[in-house]
Amino acid sequence: RFAGDQYHLPNTGLGEYVYGWWVIDIDGDQIADGTDPANWDTDGDWLNDFFEIEDDMLDGVRGNSGSPIRYDDRTTS
Repeated sequence: RFAGDQYHLPNTGLGEYVYGWWVIDIDGDQIADGTDPANWDTDGDWLNDFFEIEDDMLDGVRGNSGSPIRYDDRTTS
């Protein structure tokens, strides 16, 4: 397996990449190229923002996806 997918975490010890990571990592060193997390991140989990934004675009509800770093579900009801 080259990368983890939506359902499995990657084994980075064996060189697997996080699913979707290649979108922001141009040279394959697992460091986001051309990004500054402190400049645009609002909740401190900049590695997860790609997936949160993708989920928001898919279901049309902003901010309802879970954050595995903070272990919450962001429900707003």
